[in-house]
Amino acid sequence: MFAFLHIIAVITILSLMVFFLYLDRKSQKANQNYPSLLITIGIGFTFFGVALGLMDFNTDDPTAGLAVLVNGIKTAFWGSFTGVAASIILRFHSLMCLKENVAESRQD
Repeated sequence: MFAFLHIIAVITILSLMVFFLYLDRKSQKANQNYPSLLITIGIGFTFFGVALGLMDFNTDDPTAGLAVLVNGIKTAFWGSFTGVAASIILRFHSLMCLKENVAESRQD
């Protein structure tokens, strides 16, 4: 039922990253809150994935609920990984924007 939730997590986080990059370019300065927000969303998908995996897990027959648990853990892993990776990309972008802005202000 939730087999493709990890793909939704990745697409959501990457879409937000692209949107944040667009906003940074539009305003010509980097917003320092965007990377933290992406990590927070990734952690939210982590908890959501683990909760979904444990929701249908049967402790009396662990092998029966193993597939659902693994799908939940897959969502948790990919949500966290994508959130951190997107945050790193935004931080590098932020450093480059700030570097360009500092260089432009020194020329004036």
